[in-house]
Amino acid sequence: MTTTRKVSSRIDFIVVSILFFTSGLTGLIYEVLWMKELGLLFGNTAHAASATLAAFFIGIGCGSFVLGKILSIKQHPLRLYALLELLVAISALLYFLLTNLYHYIYPSIFEMLGSGHWGFIIVKFALALLVLFPPAFFMGGTLPAISQYIVSHTNTLGSSISVIYAINIIGASIGAFAAGFLLPKYLGYTYSYLLAVIITCVVAMSAYLYSYFYSSTTSEIESKNENIKIATTSIGLSSSTILILAFISGVITLGMEVLWTRMFSQVLHNSVYTFSTILIVFLVSLSLGSIVARVLITRIKQHVTIILVLITCSCLLMAVTPYIFIFATDNLSYFGSTKNWTQYIISVFALVTSVVMIPTIFLGTIFPYLIKICESQQLTVGQIIGNLASINTIGAVIGSILAGFIFLEIYGLWTSIKLFSAIYLIVSMAIVLKNIRINIKLLSLQAFSLFIIFFLNFSTLPFVTLHKFNNVAEELVEVFDGSAATVAVIRRLKSLRIKVNNFYSLGGTDARNHEERQAHLPLLLHHNPKSVYFLGMGTGITAGAALRHPVENVVVTELIPEVIEASNKYFTEYLNNLFDDKRASIFAEDGRNYLLGTDEKYDVIIADLFVPYKAGTGSLYSQEHYLSALDRLNENGLYAQWLPLFQLSEEEFGIITNTMLQVFPQVTLWRGKFHPTKPIALLIGHTNLSAINLNSIETRISQVKDNSFTNSDINKLAEGPYPLTIDRYLQYYIGNLSISQNIFKRYPVNVDDHPIIEYQAPIAHRQRLAQQTERFHYARLIEFYELIYQTSPPEKDPFLINVPKHKLDLIFAGLLYHKFKVLQLGKKDKQARILLKNYESIVQGAM
Repeated sequence: MTTTRKVSSRIDFIVVSILFFTSGLTGLIYEVLWMKELGLLFGNTAHAASATLAAFFIGIGCGSFVLGKILSIKQHPLRLYALLELLVAISALLYFLLTNLYHYIYPSIFEMLGSGHWGFIIVKFALALLVLFPPAFFMGGTLPAISQYIVSHTNTLGSSISVIYAINIIGASIGAFAAGFLLPKYLGYTYSYLLAVIITCVVAMSAYLYSYFYSSTTSEIESKNENIKIATTSIGLSSSTILILAFISGVITLGMEVLWTRMFSQVLHNSVYTFSTILIVFLVSLSLGSIVARVLITRIKQHVTIILVLITCSCLLMAVTPYIFIFATDNLSYFGSTKNWTQYIISVFALVTSVVMIPTIFLGTIFPYLIKICESQQLTVGQIIGNLASINTIGAVIGSILAGFIFLEIYGLWTSIKLFSAIYLIVSMAIVLKNIRINIKLLSLQAFSLFIIFFLNFSTLPFVTLHKFNNVAEELVEVFDGSAATVAVIRRLKSLRIKVNNFYSLGGTDARNHEERQAHLPLLLHHNPKSVYFLGMGTGITAGAALRHPVENVVVTELIPEVIEASNKYFTEYLNNLFDDKRASIFAEDGRNYLLGTDEKYDVIIADLFVPYKAGTGSLYSQEHYLSALDRLNENGLYAQWLPLFQLSEEEFGIITNTMLQVFPQVTLWRGKFHPTKPIALLIGHTNLSAINLNSIETRISQVKDNSFTNSDINKLAEGPYPLTIDRYLQYYIGNLSISQNIFKRYPVNVDDHPIIEYQAPIAHRQRLAQQTERFHYARLIEFYELIYQTSPPEKDPFLINVPKHKLDLIFAGLLYHKFKVLQLGKKDKQARILLKNYESIVQGAM
């Protein structure tokens, strides 16, 4: 009598475990790198990310289903596993072909369909499917193959697979750590990707050699080819019910991951590291769930009852996570505000673990239990695993889409968590009523749990942190939940502000002068700007200021649709008719990708102030992006890059500057305001070496003043009673960095393949908050400005060649005034008064 292949040797199990552990590791490296790289190709919008994720999971699901069936007629599953890993490596290389193909066809698709069109999203999905489906398809077959190999009888399926499944997920969590924390930072994307391909090839070769030298002969393997359709298993659940449970398990598990990730984004700094941390904890918890399932499977025989009890417990635990989260974060306080980088990451791991690990462990027990329940079906191991894994994966795709695009937008975060918990519990109650003899105790437990879930009053939980100013509390005006972020409009005293994900302020009406200046400074420098592009919208005040100028076309792109909605609803009176002016067009689109696709050219491109340490922002400071922008500028065009110096280290500023110097023929540096604590700077990339034209600026100032949209605000370019004049304008100029570029040669260039800013800025941010590194403001910033002044003195600056000699001293006057503001803040009143007197003397002499 023949039997299925038995893994009797401890060494045999260890070898197979190492292989599948490594397979999980490389699988997550691929997934993380695909999401990041395709984000650059398709845009960092929620729709593009979902299209990429859906393409990946569809490939996994189809591979599990199709290859699970093929395994039923194959007698060497480990050799098939080796072949699948090899095919994963080969097909993964298709990514490089997609990159070239997409860049080639992208402008044509953009021109045909336009930005934000659903047809465009479908095209992105199709292209993602083209590159991700083949490797994901082969990945999907690895679990059925390895399961077929290690299981001796189907009635030991649940306990055996739960262990190997846990090992695979642990490998995946380490892969997530490697791809999120280490590989792109030190190797760059291409080398990280190739390393994963090489490791996959090693796994394939090792599996084949082990199978060839050590596996049993064909005669030792029992081949089960009979296609038997089972209406009901002996354990008590129909096959259709088992598939429903597998599907809803995928829906809830991935849906909750989406919702929990949004929840944590309200208190974390949302860098590439924090998102990786959430993923790692989630994967580790799922692996622990698989181990817990293995223990329960071997000790308790009432498997159907246990799985329904586990679902009930998971629903209760999911439902209370918002309360635990609010308690752990002290009512949505910004987390770890004074911790250094190491302390912060450890604390984030601890926070995520304390809030979601236990409910995720319960969620992680369900899939192994479903495998156990399937034991009595007269199917091969590969078919059982393939069927369950495929339907579970399809559920995961649908769950992530439901959570991100429907529930969040309709019900908001807290209610969505409540509804997901209730839906899961209701499905399990329906199974109790339909498929097994009614267990009064179990049904009572479920009914009581459902009552508790609906009794929870989430309306009392805060949506956003509100502070007090001058003893007056902020007021929450409205919250806009969307697939990309949670956006809130806040009333602070008499002003309105927009916050994204609780702590990222996009500005407000009380800073209207400052925000309008971000448009005026670059626009006045151009001799005759007719077309302007704004990369980032914020409140819309900056873009609205452009309409004060005699422009003909203003294009604004904003990544988060809810920001546009909030601005349109509450800020219109401050936007100079931005939403109704026929000259203006506003698109909810990734600004970088819009520039890649459009064939339109602009006189001025203005890149807003971005939070440099947020995930995805680093690509807006890359060489590839600046090259794309240069290509979209008209002759004599300007690219204006605003930088929040209070959120950057000196090194990061140097990296961004050096990157721009590699692209633009001339780069000049301007201060955005004279604020000593929160300074902002303006890097202007010029398409040529043309000099400043004071007559043109004077004409442009008069045009702005005469414009029908003008009000008293336009007469204040800066703090204090300073009119908008040529003299005042020159005081914002710092120096010509193309002359001073030797200062920046020591800094690396930020490129897409090696995103330095993306991985360095979050660390530097934490070190600054912990006061372990010096902030780039106060005296240090003044020293830097003085260095620029010395290395590119106004009298030798070709950009200032048209400026009369008596006006050149105004450049130094601006430096003195900035220094005066720093000394004044430091309460060095005597020195400050001397500087102010010198400043006033220079300004008077320049008239």
